[in-house]
Amino acid sequence: VIAAGNMGTAILDGFTITGGNAYTNSVIVNNYNIDGAYGGGLYVVGTSLVVRNVSFTKNKASIYGGGMYNAQASILLKQCVFAGNSARDGGGIYNLESICTVSNSLFSGNAATSTGGGVHNFTNCVTNFTNVTFSGNDAALGGGIFNNDNSSVNLKSSILWGNSTDIRQFNSVQVFNHSLLSSTEAGIGNLNVDPNFIHAPSYKDAPFVGGDYHLEPCSPAINAGDPSASMGSDLEGQTRIQLGRVDMGAYEMAQHFVDDNANLVSTAMSMATGIQVASGKTWYAAECNQLLVSVTSSGSAPVTGRLNATVWINNQPQFVGRYYEITPENNATTATGKVTLYFTQAEFDAYNAQNKMKLPTNVADENGKANLRIQKRSGRSNDNSGMPISFPGAAVEIDPDDTDII
Repeated sequence: VIAAGNMGTAILDGFTITGGNAYTNSVIVNNYNIDGAYGGGLYVVGTSLVVRNVSFTKNKASIYGGGMYNAQASILLKQCVFAGNSARDGGGIYNLESICTVSNSLFSGNAATSTGGGVHNFTNCVTNFTNVTFSGNDAALGGGIFNNDNSSVNLKSSILWGNSTDIRQFNSVQVFNHSLLSSTEAGIGNLNVDPNFIHAPSYKDAPFVGGDYHLEPCSPAINAGDPSASMGSDLEGQTRIQLGRVDMGAYEMAQHFVDDNANLVSTAMSMATGIQVASGKTWYAAECNQLLVSVTSSGSAPVTGRLNATVWINNQPQFVGRYYEITPENNATTATGKVTLYFTQAEFDAYNAQNKMKLPTNVADENGKANLRIQKRSGRSNDNSGMPISFPGAAVEIDPDDTDII
């Protein structure tokens, strides 16, 4: 596919471009010389183009831009996939003196024998990536992105993970904010942890088409994108924002996969971290599916932002054998909300076997519910045991509403 010269308002929408192979002789289109070794899938020169809902797969170029080649162009890419494309430079895209804005898109399994497995920018390029996922891309330099010769990259609410290298730059500028990267980079709100994709093939297998780059329900990239982001749509057309704040990467998490009916954690100590939904209930789970606690933002100063939860399992005669530590990162001393703690019937039975005052023996035991009390202490466990005496705050007894004990 070739777009050359002034074409007015040009839009390419809803296509799959696959199997292109740029290795033939050059041709002239609208007075532009179209090099036959560039742009295996799409060649754009001297024009503006909007590309949306287009997949570029298994395209090849012997030199530049396996999936797409842009020269002196202004390109807007929305909800696009670049997968399994290959070239010497710029396996997915090669930009030359171009402005390229990409959102809600995926670059996976692209390969370059030299530079820029996902994207190569050369000479005065400006590239902006918002909610873009780069994974499984391979190159000798810049598996994800190669940025060269006075070019700039602005990455926001995006994921660069599992490429041979994330990004390499020479005499250029790169800005990363609210993004997840396998390398530690300066910026605001960036993460350097596994995003927990459903399935991410190795960059060593590139070029390839495949993988599942949706986020696992315990992914740290959920609700961790730019907090000022407005509503929109992800790569699949799923509405952003779903759970209170935009996610990082191409896909928005559409629902909670953990709820009150999930299996409880059973190891001696478990931890979970997440972003509290500003108005609603958030479940905190270890290993994506083992429930620790849930929190509902409510009250005079509803809890928001990142929240850390820890539970210890340790049977002691005077307490039921689960001890919780719940710590909001924002306004920990004043934040308000409703906390739901989870226990097994076996844990209540073990307590009852050692104490005269009985806790519920089943869900219908109203007398047992009336006996239940919670001891709260402020602060963090100073020896990481979770035992009540390890917390600095004074003990405060809470008598929960019996209708909330289910």
